[in-house]
Amino acid sequence: MIGALRGKIEVLEPGTAIIWVNDVGYLLNLPANLSLTDGQSQKVYVHTYVREDALSLYAFLSREELKLFQAFIQISGIGPRLALAILETYKTDDIKIAIRNSDVSFFTRVSGIGKKGAQKIILELSSVLKLDVKEEKKYNPKLIQALKSLGYKSNEFRPILDRLQLKPDLEISQALKLVLKELARSENVNQ
Repeated sequence: MIGALRGKIEVLEPGTAIIWVNDVGYLLNLPANLSLTDGQSQKVYVHTYVREDALSLYAFLSREELKLFQAFIQISGIGPRLALAILETYKTDDIKIAIRNSDVSFFTRVSGIGKKGAQKIILELSSVLKLDVKEEKKYNPKLIQALKSLGYKSNEFRPILDRLQLKPDLEISQALKLVLKELARSENVNQ
């Protein structure tokens, strides 16, 4: 399996290039917004994608982009082309913020991703990227536990907690009433 390559770049068109390594040209699929220059020497991190009928190389300038791409394609229904489209549309930091904030509309702006697909991305990547745990520490743990014990998932109540910006010294019963009221309101809107 190829993990990285260093060589001279021959740009073919947006989204594809050839990298020449020891007189062998490797065809690379890459984000269309990635600007490479013909003849420049470049190191790229590579994901080797193997299917029954194809072997494709997907290249990125950073390991972080590569890891995010690999996380996307592990999600059922997200193939390499759709993962590339997400990475072409948004920066990796913005993607992580959207996952932390359970921002469904962020992902639905990418052609080919609907509401359910966006929710699936947020749910699966928050655990893979370990973003869920860090974000919840700023909230009262008892409030989080109470909401989870009532059957709510983090991606359902976290946006409400962010929006309400509850004070840490607010009593749990009052905070829980406010959050449940907002959750009921959002459930009525979605029906």
